[in-house]
Amino acid sequence: MNIKDIAISNNKKKQILSAVTDNSVIIQEENGDLVVDTKAYLAFKEEKGKAPIEEILEMGALEEQADYVVFQ
Repeated sequence: MNIKDIAISNNKKKQILSAVTDNSVIIQEENGDLVVDTKAYLAFKEEKGKAPIEEILEMGALEEQADYVVFQ
């Protein structure tokens, strides 16, 4: 299992949470971190036809980063 930590602002976390409401894709931990299952996110992107996390963070394909991405 490959996990990547990425530091982002609280504002970006809120934007991600409002853009991705599927609980199988993203989990908010008690400390505020967001954990994204990249395989589930890939299925979400294919179903919705858009890539909201990449658009919000202006980054490349999230599923190429790791199996799980933690936004801190």
